[in-house]
Amino acid sequence: MLASPSIIATKPAKTLEFYIDVEPKIQPFLNAFRMRYRIENMSTTERFPIPPAAKQNALISSERYHEMYQRSVSDPEGFWAEQAHELIHWRAPWKRVLDWDFHHGKIRWFEGATLNVSENCLDRHLAKCGDPRAIIWEGNEPGETRSLTYHELHYEVCRATTLLRSLGVKKGDRVAIYLPMIP
Repeated sequence: MLASPSIIATKPAKTLEFYIDVEPKIQPFLNAFRMRYRIENMSTTERFPIPPAAKQNALISSERYHEMYQRSVSDPEGFWAEQAHELIHWRAPWKRVLDWDFHHGKIRWFEGATLNVSENCLDRHLAKCGDPRAIIWEGNEPGETRSLTYHELHYEVCRATTLLRSLGVKKGDRVAIYLPMIP
């Protein structure tokens, strides 16, 4: 959480609808005006102060955030390599941090690297943080909720893995899974 002076949120404003009978050749101009009016007036910006407790428990200060941002702009390869080393467990290192060519739409990150997403999102937290809630799920019906700790979530992931293996899915296979509103 960033300790900044305020939180910005938007909320819908009232939409003005109006209809005018005009000649057909004027209609496109009127439609453009209506669209412009709606876009310019569809929301308002309000600022909400950050509660003192949230500010006090922020992971980084506003100053630290701005330092990190400046480094990410002035030395993107160095900055993101450092972040990747600190925050992600890699099975195989990368050959190049980033390669971008905006003219041809070619943007590649961490070429040659390999990681296990489940390991980074779940497994590495089990030893220190196995008991806190990992997911708080709320269903469509009021009161329909379920919470899973990291240990419980890990158990469910292992069950799903076992099911996929029993169906013949192996490393390298591509699988699409439909997940309706389930925890």
